Order: sequence, then structure tokens, then C-alpha cells
Amino acid sequence: MGTPEAWAARIAAIRGGMAAIPGAGLTTLPGVGHIPPVEAPRAMAAVIARLAGTAPAP
Repeated sequence: MGTPEAWAARIAAIRGGMAAIPGAGLTTLPGVGHIPPVEAPRAMAAVIARLAGTAPAP
């Protein structure tokens, strides 16, 4: 999946883009690959619940 340096560069690029989006955030799940709901369902559910709690009412 790439070297630690390559991942650090990707994360840095993502954070740079986030600076242009008000309210943007990044959540990482260490040790989780391409399918978070399968690999870490509880952690993914917690992320979704947290995000749902911050969404404005329709």
C-alpha cells in the first residue's frame, strides 16, 4: 500500500486541500485499508455517528 513516506505525502496533500473547504475534516483509522465498514465496522459506525451529530437540520 505504499511506504510511510508516501502515505505522509498523501495526507499532507489532503490537508492542503481541506484548507480551502470550510468545516472540512479528516478522520483516519490506523491499520484499516480500503474497506473500513468491513475491516473496522465499530470504528466506522462511530465516525458516521459523530458526523451525523454535526450535520445541520434540514
